[in-house]
Amino acid sequence: MSSLDTSNLSTEKLTPTQILLLGGWFGIGVGLAEVLLQGIRKFALNRMIGIGHDIVWMAPLADILFFIVLGLILVGLSWLLPKIATFWNILIPYAILAYFILLLHLPILWYASFVLAVGLSIGTVRLVRRIQVNWFKFIRNSYFAMIATVVVLTIGVYSYIWYIEYRSIKSLPEINSQAPNVLFIVLDTVRAQNLSIYGYERATTPEIEKIFSEGIVYEQAIASAPWTLPSHASIFTGRWPHELSTDWSQPLDDTYPTLAEALRDHGYMTAAFVANTYYTNRETGLDRGFIRYQDFPISAEQIFISSILGQNLACWRQMGFGCNLLHRLGVYELPARKNAAQVNQEFLDWVGQQDERPFFVFLNYFDAHAPYLPPSPFDMKFGPGRIKGEEIFVEGNEPWGGSSEQLQTEIDQYDAAIAYIDAQLGHLVEELKSMSLYENTILVITSDHGEEFREHGVMSHANSLYRPSVRVPLLILTPQRPDTLQRIPEPFSLRKIPLTVLEMVDQVIGDTSKGKLLSDLWTTDQTQSITESDLQIAELSERRSLPEWYPISKGGMSSFVCDGMRYIRNGDGSEEIFDFIVDPLELENLILTSEGKSIAENCRKILDSIYSR
Repeated sequence: MSSLDTSNLSTEKLTPTQILLLGGWFGIGVGLAEVLLQGIRKFALNRMIGIGHDIVWMAPLADILFFIVLGLILVGLSWLLPKIATFWNILIPYAILAYFILLLHLPILWYASFVLAVGLSIGTVRLVRRIQVNWFKFIRNSYFAMIATVVVLTIGVYSYIWYIEYRSIKSLPEINSQAPNVLFIVLDTVRAQNLSIYGYERATTPEIEKIFSEGIVYEQAIASAPWTLPSHASIFTGRWPHELSTDWSQPLDDTYPTLAEALRDHGYMTAAFVANTYYTNRETGLDRGFIRYQDFPISAEQIFISSILGQNLACWRQMGFGCNLLHRLGVYELPARKNAAQVNQEFLDWVGQQDERPFFVFLNYFDAHAPYLPPSPFDMKFGPGRIKGEEIFVEGNEPWGGSSEQLQTEIDQYDAAIAYIDAQLGHLVEELKSMSLYENTILVITSDHGEEFREHGVMSHANSLYRPSVRVPLLILTPQRPDTLQRIPEPFSLRKIPLTVLEMVDQVIGDTSKGKLLSDLWTTDQTQSITESDLQIAELSERRSLPEWYPISKGGMSSFVCDGMRYIRNGDGSEEIFDFIVDPLELENLILTSEGKSIAENCRKILDSIYSR
């Protein structure tokens, strides 16, 4: 670039190499600007950005690629129309793309961003032309400065993470050599009623049935919330969602200790490997207590969506302008989604490098989450599979309008995804056995919430508290294997999992001569009475902006098992009572019966008493 006559930028033609180098300069500059904007949002505004620490190099790389693509187009045009290949002419389309990418970070429609980008670019180029500067020298010098910035940021971020992990491992206290490992697995979005171990007519969980032939199955386990973040937060802290900070854009704060913190502070090596990078990633606060927390993958797809332009093109962002195009082409997969096999491999690679110290590991499988796209051959296990290009249910902001045949396809694919997860669980157990880790491991398998398939007029989750949305599997296998499978019929809230796990650990390593048991330490902050702590409350926050057709659009919802019935109080104040034993799908509301009215009155008092505090 320096060989050009900088006084004659309006007439001297740029070579293809110079056009592409200019595009690369814009790409790295815009990428760094995106890193800065996301940093402000995350650290100054305390908002979740949904992108991992790899953004420091992924965003610049992604934006370089976008600008190189534009550069190749400009090179092609310069061959057809040589006169357009001057510095100022090439600068305008690059500036438009730069402004467009940065404006996408604002809460305005994408086409409004584009129009504004065009205006800003023309104005900027006019202003820059008046400044007497050797622009090629400036670009060359700043090129190296920006590359150095990316390198330093990347080294700094990875060094910090390594140091924190190293320091945490060094500070672990000694632990009883007989302490059991704890492997805690969440099957994201899996409802209990679609598992054959719970009586489902399809053989969706043959491996789980083998694994837990000597385990414990909770028949009526209830999630604390019908969507991921508050449910996981409740599972890890033992608190109800209304006691926690978690919301659609707010992470879990450090008010209450987590199960991972308790076990880490007792000497456990703790690690998590998650596939739901939307609401179980590190920035949700669920990472607290984990020495290793592996969320976002390093992949071409992840690099692509690290830029906000990639997020829109890939339909990663709701209402992204690439959604319609991708859906018409039959592409519905969530970009950079990790499957269960990848999660297993991350865990196995990690545990194979550990010493004899017992571990607490959390795995999150995301395969049963919409869009339901199990891999071959599972995609045709319970039906003919999908027809490429056929309309598919994808979470969005309009009600389900498909046919009964399409609905059945969704259920077929959902069941197939569960069967795929089940097969991967079987592989995982075999690997643990080969590594001599299985026999001394407490294995807990559950789900954060269920899924609706129009049983109550809605699809997906986070829109009701009926049993399909909150009744989940809960299966526990301990080193002290019972002779036969044990089924627990009583309702059980997932918020009691932390205390349950700690009590199981205490059975092996509890030593009162050294002070209180680990489970006793956990209960010191529990303020509920015994009766209240046994409630299976499920909640849905009213703090989310929802379309009118959502059942909770008038406010939050609460439910729990009361007097042997399931009580639901809706956001508009209406109430529902269901005999969930006789009516497991909760289709017959008993609120108008004399018994229902009496039960509702008692349930209302209990709920008001809890929320009044």
